[in-house]
Amino acid sequence: MSFSHLIKYGLSLPPHVALAKALQMAGRSLQGRWRTVAGKHRRSHGDVTTTPVAQLHRIFHMRGLPVPASGSLGLQRACERTLAHEFNLLGSGWTNVTPPSDAGDTPLSPGNQSYAAELRSRIDKDYLAIDWQRDFISGYRWSAAQASQALVYGHEPGVDIKFPWELARLQHLPQLALAGGSGQGDAKTTGGLSIYAREFCNQTLDFMAANPPGYGVNWVCTMDVAIRAANLIVAFDLFRAQNTNFDADFVNTFAAALRDHGRHIARNLEWHGGFRGNHYLADLTGLLFIAAFLPGDPQTECWLALAVQEFTNECRIQFHGDGSNAEASTSYHRLSAEMAVYGTALIMGLSDAKIQSLQTVEAARWTARPPLRAAGLRTADGPAPFAKDHFERLRKMARFTRDITKPNGQIIQIGDTDNGRFLKLNPAYLAHSEDEDHLNHSHLLAAIGGVLDDTWTHLAGPHYATEAALVGALKGHKPPPPIPTPASDAVPAPAIDPEPATATKTHQLVIELPQPDLLADLKAIAYKDFGLYIWRSERFFLAVRCGPIGQAGNGGHAHNDQLSVELQIDGIDWLADPGTATYTADTAKRDRYRSHLAHFGPRLQSAEPSRLDLGLFRLEDNAQAQCLTFDGTRFLGRHSAYGLTTYRHIHLGGRQIRITDSEGGIATADQAITQTTVHNADQLRQYFGPGVAFSRGYGFGD
Repeated sequence: MSFSHLIKYGLSLPPHVALAKALQMAGRSLQGRWRTVAGKHRRSHGDVTTTPVAQLHRIFHMRGLPVPASGSLGLQRACERTLAHEFNLLGSGWTNVTPPSDAGDTPLSPGNQSYAAELRSRIDKDYLAIDWQRDFISGYRWSAAQASQALVYGHEPGVDIKFPWELARLQHLPQLALAGGSGQGDAKTTGGLSIYAREFCNQTLDFMAANPPGYGVNWVCTMDVAIRAANLIVAFDLFRAQNTNFDADFVNTFAAALRDHGRHIARNLEWHGGFRGNHYLADLTGLLFIAAFLPGDPQTECWLALAVQEFTNECRIQFHGDGSNAEASTSYHRLSAEMAVYGTALIMGLSDAKIQSLQTVEAARWTARPPLRAAGLRTADGPAPFAKDHFERLRKMARFTRDITKPNGQIIQIGDTDNGRFLKLNPAYLAHSEDEDHLNHSHLLAAIGGVLDDTWTHLAGPHYATEAALVGALKGHKPPPPIPTPASDAVPAPAIDPEPATATKTHQLVIELPQPDLLADLKAIAYKDFGLYIWRSERFFLAVRCGPIGQAGNGGHAHNDQLSVELQIDGIDWLADPGTATYTADTAKRDRYRSHLAHFGPRLQSAEPSRLDLGLFRLEDNAQAQCLTFDGTRFLGRHSAYGLTTYRHIHLGGRQIRITDSEGGIATADQAITQTTVHNADQLRQYFGPGVAFSRGYGFGD
């Protein structure tokens, strides 16, 4: 976050809150600077001890791998790119991430140099190191010799910390294991390992050497540390399922590195007393994977118990009763739901020894926040350690994903989109392209189907059968508890009488539809908790955004999009929310994509309904948007962002969509109404004039 945004953000807060946040940031920076100096000559890696591979618990209960679908050519090609150290992340295009020839060695603190040299001595001689600390678009490089707490970001235009973070999540390593399981890479071996297994070892050692625990850009955010740990474990265990024999030195080093990750997560949990979002859920899920994988001891048993306790609680807090995510973002719904499903499967598949440790853990050993409650490891109303409605909520998460998916297979972008994933086992690719389809969330349906043993897998399609099979192996092929079949999948729609008032300003937009039967067989679906109202059929999709801004009112991932609409007909977007484009690298661009002018809501006022200068991840809920009526043909909603009530009335009928916007009250039949009629998608987009290019994920757009 830039200095100017920090100042504006601070001025927007109550003085005592601003002071507390300023002291917290200053304390973190000072602590990081002190650690850089005081720990200069100390090794930050933990001790490496003998850890027989048999003591590392299997998380996938299987022998051999399910072969990826024949349509996974994109995965195979991506793995070939990985071998060449080429990555396509956050809209970068395929980019080689080896250091420039004149870059020199990555500087490390003196205390970490000796162990780094030892790790590098075990890497294949023909392996080219990866430049882990660099934003490979701008070329900016953070220092691995500085403690992570002392590093700053968002301080220079065009520099984006998300690039090294995304690369260092290592989500490409499980893909190497899957490609190896399908027979790719077996023809060439090095040291008895397939070329993909060898690359896994080399990259792991390379990362550990270049990124000492607690130093450099890739230990700044605990969430990324947790995601990385989970992906390392998943890759290792998938290779092990293929009977890959790693040498003892690598296994010992690997186990020590994961313990370093666990210690870091446990010491830096992104927990606080208010709303805790996807970062904290990621911390917990990563800690679950580490504690389930490493041998049992008092430390890992505390990690496991704390993670199980908090994970099940956060799934209830971070997802509404209708299954939608509480951050007001359809893409963050996917990220958090991935954590929910993989974490659930992992807990279901815990070994007997790990399950027993939950009952005997010495809770007093855990002294950090939140507290570990030994008695809270079981629930009285559900299958321990899950609450009674946990699996039903998973089913609803899948239903929400299905309902926000347009007929062309892509989701609508409500709120921020940053391409975030927990595991990226078999990603979707755009047709005839090596680029990922970040708006295709079908894999999530398959993953949830893998836990629930139900039809969601079939709805996802055969390409994602591998994902469902892996989730089934993760849960130990155990059946879920019985889930009641709902009488209807439909969510009840609100019906609230508006107060009588006379409209002072009114405009009506009439959209003439190309065929008379487009409005036939529509299904009306309401997600009041999220704030999304949908009409859909096989040919038609119209959604209206109207409701909470997420994060218990903080709105960190919300946009000024209240009462905006999205329309798709016969697979063609007539109106589509343009997405996000970027975060800290370009604050002006971020605000353009958050602006009401980038969305398709009422345009009766030119000012922003909520200020955009309070921080990049904060939005006030000035609108207080509310749906008054929603049924098979009508929507009526209102917001009060401008100090007076703004209404939007949508009516479907015949071969028309009528959108009537008014201020002060609802337009009546006897009022004079200005009207605009459009007959096609181009005219409709010209009428709204979003002013920004469509961004199909983070890093795209204008």
